[in-house]
Amino acid sequence: MISLTKRIIEIVLTRFLSIFEINHVAIILDGNRRYAKAMGISQLEGHRQGALLIKKILPLFIKLKVKYISMFVFSMENFFRNQENVDDTFNVINDYILKEGNWLNENNSRVVISGKIEMLPKELIDTLKDLELKTKENSGIVLNICCAYSWTTELEMASKKYLESYENVNSNDTNPTSDISLSDEKFKSFVYNPEIPFPNILIRTSGETRLSDFLIYQVCHNTRIYFVKTLWPQINSLNILIVILHYVIFYL
Repeated sequence: MISLTKRIIEIVLTRFLSIFEINHVAIILDGNRRYAKAMGISQLEGHRQGALLIKKILPLFIKLKVKYISMFVFSMENFFRNQENVDDTFNVINDYILKEGNWLNENNSRVVISGKIEMLPKELIDTLKDLELKTKENSGIVLNICCAYSWTTELEMASKKYLESYENVNSNDTNPTSDISLSDEKFKSFVYNPEIPFPNILIRTSGETRLSDFLIYQVCHNTRIYFVKTLWPQINSLNILIVILHYVIFYL
């Protein structure tokens, strides 16, 4: 009876919240290792269950008519973990999220990549690029996979691109400091995937109250940040719906 009531609540909330068509939700997927420890399972299995949840949760965002979802699956900081854990994470991302890419086409979802992917294993790089290519014509929700990502490296990349463009424009200018100003709009054009609007909502699971160098520039405008205590593999539709309901009630 409780599960039926919960299901009815989820259906009603989903239909109601879909009216508002929120543009962009970003998520820091945190808690796989703590979940594994709490459940007495291997870290590999914890990562696997976290990866499978991405597939399960995407249809909810589609029903909510969210246009973009950014998922922080691997940070630059994660490279400093022990090599076995890093390898396990890469294998899970490759085998359970990316290689079986039909689920994305079935949902008419398009994949874009944000991150310094040249630091990833070649097999994972190839899979990411292949998935981006195979889904580029899809017109539904855009899944922004943030892998080998940090705002620090994005800032470095964007700054270099800006300087290169400035040097090209001003190569024949007798006064090279004539137009060095950098507007917000101009800077945004140099970040990863500049066509993606700033997030309306950022969710971090597991109870940690920090951003871990994720989309720092993008969320400093009008993004509402929610720190949810539930570990990522235990997140369910109702957890997400409650966050979005709060956003709709208090910030729209």
